[in-house]
Amino acid sequence: MRMTQRLVTPNMTDAVVAAAAAAFGFVFLHPFDDGNGRIHRFLVHHILTKLGFTPPRVLFPVSAAMLREQEAYDRILERYSSSVLSFISYDLDAEGRMTVHNQTASLYRFFDATPHAEYLYHCIEETIR
Repeated sequence: MRMTQRLVTPNMTDAVVAAAAAAFGFVFLHPFDDGNGRIHRFLVHHILTKLGFTPPRVLFPVSAAMLREQEAYDRILERYSSSVLSFISYDLDAEGRMTVHNQTASLYRFFDATPHAEYLYHCIEETIR
C-alpha cells in the first residue's frame, strides 16, 4: 500500500509503470479466494486514470485487451512466480488451500516490474488499435 501511494504521486512515475507495479504487486499477494484478477484490472484502470494517462470521461478498456489475451496474462504471472517458487516452503491441503511455512515478503517487496510494464504497454497498444 505504501508503494502504491508513492507511485500515484503525480509526476513521480510513468503512469503505465506505476499501474503495472501496483497491480501486479497486488495480484502476486493473491489475498482473496476469488476476485484477485478483477481487482488487479481495476487497479490498472484506477491508476491510469488517477495519473491522467486516460482522458477524462473516456472509457479506456485496457482490461478487455488483457482478457482477450488470457494466455499472455497467465504467462507474465507465471514468469515471476516460477522464479520464486523454489524459495517458498508450502503445503496444499485437500481443498487446494496453501499454507506457507517461511517468510516470503522479501520475494515480493522489491520485484523487477519491467516485464509487467512491457506487458501492460502491449495491452494498451492493443486497446488503442
